[in-house]
Amino acid sequence: MISKKTAGRSRMLALLLCVCMGMTSFGCSKKEDAAITPEQESWIEQFRTWYPDDTFTYISHGRELMGAYVDSCILVKSATYGNFEIRKEDSGELFSFYPNLLHNDAVEEYYEGMAKEYFDCDELSVYYSPRVYEHPSAPISDQEYIEKYTSHTYTLTLYYDGGAYPERETEIKELLSFIEGIESCDITVRYRDPEKEYGDFKYDYQYTIRCADGHIKYFNRWLPGQSQDPEEIFRDIDISEVNA
Repeated sequence: MISKKTAGRSRMLALLLCVCMGMTSFGCSKKEDAAITPEQESWIEQFRTWYPDDTFTYISHGRELMGAYVDSCILVKSATYGNFEIRKEDSGELFSFYPNLLHNDAVEEYYEGMAKEYFDCDELSVYYSPRVYEHPSAPISDQEYIEKYTSHTYTLTLYYDGGAYPERETEIKELLSFIEGIESCDITVRYRDPEKEYGDFKYDYQYTIRCADGHIKYFNRWLPGQSQDPEEIFRDIDISEVNA
């Protein structure tokens, strides 16, 4: 049975997938005479072999922006995750967004587990949005996928009952401690009261942090809806200098 979290994440990732496909040279348009070829049918059969707990149905050829068919790409429907593309690379490997969908819950749980060691909050959650659109589609373990394809690029939400957030100095120390051992990061950390009713923005404030190799590129604090001129905490400084 698919969990509520899995179903919810799948819907969100499916929306992301459609946006991504709209930005590529391939479209999702269906055309009645776009019959599947025997070779393309073999790609779907391969997915059925790899992932027997799911069901895969052909929808259409991939198409370039001018409408020409792309024989190396087809659009397929997964009964579990919705539509995604299968693309055959020149190497013969089948690439797709399917691994991102399949391993998403494990990825979020992994990064949540890491964050729990650093923040004294009542609850936390991670929303992971893959930065790489497609990966080789052959089955691998959750751990191998995490090690090969993921990074600290996500939104981390920290929940504090009654909005009892730490003092600003404590918040910053916790955040610095969290990113200190990370090789690189591009994360948003949101502070939220789980019982509060929010409008368009589901948090009270957030930090955006980008770091690489022990160096902070920026570390800013934003209020809900703020689109520019954030409060700049750190910029272009080594973490070791900040923690000295």
